[in-house]
Amino acid sequence: ANSHVHEIMTRTDDDAGHHHFICLFSGPAYNVGGGRHVHLVNGRTSFDFGHQHSLIFATLIEDPTGQ
Repeated sequence: ANSHVHEIMTRTDDDAGHHHFICLFSGPAYNVGGGRHVHLVNGRTSFDFGHQHSLIFATLIEDPTGQ
């Protein structure tokens, strides 16, 4: 099956100098029908200020209802 992934590079919001960097790759495309797909993303932020955060989310699709 042909698929693709996305590289995600960003930073969390800065709250008085407290932020974390995120640099990871999404999982492969997951077909949701109608020619649309989403990606699962799962990883951790950078280790800063003595801690890091886990994250998990799915990408959104444009016009998810197709209307």
